[in-house]
Amino acid sequence: MKKFSILFFFSVIIFGYAQTPILEPGIYKSTTKGQKIMLKILDDNQFEMAVLFGKYTVQNDTITFKNSESNESGFKIKINKDAPFSSTFKLKFDNQNLIYAGYNIYIGTQKDDHTIVEYKPLNDYFRKSGLNDMSRKKEVKIDVEKTKYLYFVENDRKRGAVVTKFQIDPSVNEIEVQYDYNLFHTIELKGIVDKETKKLSVREGRRMNPAFDFEKEGTTITSANEINPIDIVNEKDWLKNNGFENEDEFDSSYLERRQTNTYNFKLPVLKTYTEALKSLEKTPEKFLVISFDNRKNSKTEFTEFVTQKEQRLSRFMRTKYNAEKDNFNYYLATEKDQSLLQNFKIKDKTALVFVDANGDLLYHTPGTLDDNASLFEMYYSVYDEVKRANAHVKLDKLVKSKKTTLAEFKKSFAEIIKTKKNFNEFAEGVVDTVAVEEIDTAAAVVEEEYYEETVADTTAVEAVVDGMDDYLHVDNPENLYNIITPKEILAEKWQLIVDFYTRKETYDEEFGLLCKRELLNTGFLYKLYGQPKSITNTDFMMLNYLFKHYKELQKREESPTENEESYIYGFRNNNANRSIDSVLSSFFQNPNSESIPVSKAHQLKLVEYYKTFLKISGFNQSDFKNYLTNVKEAYPNDYSLYFKEYAEYFQTIESKNTSLFETLDEIYTAQKSHHRSWLGFKEEFCDLANTVAWEVVEYNNKDVSIIQNAIKWSEASVKVFKTEHRYLDTLAQLYYRNNQKEQALLTEQKAIDNVPVDDKSTLNEYKEVLERMQNGTY
Repeated sequence: MKKFSILFFFSVIIFGYAQTPILEPGIYKSTTKGQKIMLKILDDNQFEMAVLFGKYTVQNDTITFKNSESNESGFKIKINKDAPFSSTFKLKFDNQNLIYAGYNIYIGTQKDDHTIVEYKPLNDYFRKSGLNDMSRKKEVKIDVEKTKYLYFVENDRKRGAVVTKFQIDPSVNEIEVQYDYNLFHTIELKGIVDKETKKLSVREGRRMNPAFDFEKEGTTITSANEINPIDIVNEKDWLKNNGFENEDEFDSSYLERRQTNTYNFKLPVLKTYTEALKSLEKTPEKFLVISFDNRKNSKTEFTEFVTQKEQRLSRFMRTKYNAEKDNFNYYLATEKDQSLLQNFKIKDKTALVFVDANGDLLYHTPGTLDDNASLFEMYYSVYDEVKRANAHVKLDKLVKSKKTTLAEFKKSFAEIIKTKKNFNEFAEGVVDTVAVEEIDTAAAVVEEEYYEETVADTTAVEAVVDGMDDYLHVDNPENLYNIITPKEILAEKWQLIVDFYTRKETYDEEFGLLCKRELLNTGFLYKLYGQPKSITNTDFMMLNYLFKHYKELQKREESPTENEESYIYGFRNNNANRSIDSVLSSFFQNPNSESIPVSKAHQLKLVEYYKTFLKISGFNQSDFKNYLTNVKEAYPNDYSLYFKEYAEYFQTIESKNTSLFETLDEIYTAQKSHHRSWLGFKEEFCDLANTVAWEVVEYNNKDVSIIQNAIKWSEASVKVFKTEHRYLDTLAQLYYRNNQKEQALLTEQKAIDNVPVDDKSTLNEYKEVLERMQNGTY
């Protein structure tokens, strides 16, 4: 093998002092962020930089350039000796490269030299740890069983898997894993040298046209009819020098007109901390940013920052004040305010502290305003995180107060839903100095006679789709205030709210929206704790409430209010318009998390409630299909209800005194919004009919009436799709079980005739069925 390099840049380095070179000539290599780069420093202040270099092989007339060795690993690990004891290995990953290549990574564990290696995809560990969206996390941690050997596998479609093995001391608790993803390691270039011109043509993969053509320096050959230039120069002001651009071509009056039309926004000048807090009293949606900065030029920089912020906000507001863009007031802390850092238990002397109008700490971060300027960008602001922290503070305070009403809790839960989600995953985050026991004590006080409470209806909850913009804008989320009230206490409060509002005759919009979000596990409990959903009796109370007001909800959907047009059922309208049917359908399709199986009693109850939903919603075909699946799972050893439910459903179709196609067309027209196409609807109908009919065969049901019903269902499938071999096979076997042997033989042969030629397995299966029918051994 021989070495090669492909240069991407060639230029001249200009040093400050030509007499004393800063860089010694030679070869320098870097593996920054996994990307191999080679820098050659040459004489006369010239350099060559290459991102592709390695070894090449020659086979016949083809040259293959490889950018990495087959045994080159992208993994490095380091032991954290100061980590606390853990029963598992805590693997800490830098997420910078995982979001690009994590799906190709596997982790293997081997207990000792005599056991096999057990591999698991890295993404499985992430899902188990609840790390579904890592797009804005700088670091991620997972738990891996303590073993003697750890394996890290990077699988690549082209070069195969690179397995890196480490031996780990059992006393180790935390391991920092550095994974360098080389963007170019899979690139394999192939080249051919023209024997006449000596030109090297290089292409990548199966690309027909060359990506590069190389000629040896000093041997340039001009092809036929090609003329080489005699001079090449660079002219900076060529356009202006040749009359294509005038110095005064730019119309400066545009800026003047824009400046004239811009609203002149001013932030309040705040001289004391008390004055700064009062500035928020009339604007509860705003927060105060306190800058602790003792440098000599701190006042000058603070004034410049505020001035720039005023100018920027003025441009964005244009012609009038816009409260949505005015999120923060700014205050430069004085010597008298230094005690606030101690009160808030903040160790950094130079820091930004975010508080609400009550002076509650919401977030803090080290550095100056200039250091953290990105936190205040118009479209990439820390405001969402601070607002969520404020909602958590308010809720904790409500729990601690003995005077809090159910209506106030309801409103607070609605505020939590409006925030962008962030689970309470930072145990050491900012918390109130009041002990958690105080919350427990306050929560123990149960409101007396809460059923007598008078509560007014409120406007719709304006919440966003979960998963939309739910990433963090801060580098230190542990410094954000997080809820400290245990989930159990808020669940009890929610139960009291459900008990109260489900007894009311009138529909409460805010409570209804909360119910929908909780059923879908996108509500306040999920926003706060991010835990899997389990079915409880509260869910059935919420379902009863929504069933009771179902018709009213449908009418509201026909003419949504102004709020509902932008935010319908807690979801942005441009993303998902969640109707009551959509919410209930989604709930019954996924009533619980896989990690928390539903109890048998609740499983049977869900079947009953699902049937109620089908009745009031008009038996949508997709919902009915899923309902039958639930019935089968609830009664795995008894198919009587399963067959009975489908028989009743099919009877409603059969009893319309029209052709099957006309009936299906009528149903499709009524349910059109639930199906992608007319063909898809027909396929779903026929697949369902065939599935239930096949269960009669599979279940080996001997009931003649059920067999004869199943023949009707199967015949309907064949009537719509006459050549579908699966439907024909089901019908043939049902004919045989109904002693219609001649029909069975003819139909099974049709099934065989319509099997795709490349599906040998199915073809042999059908032939075996036909043979058993013919010789009487079926």
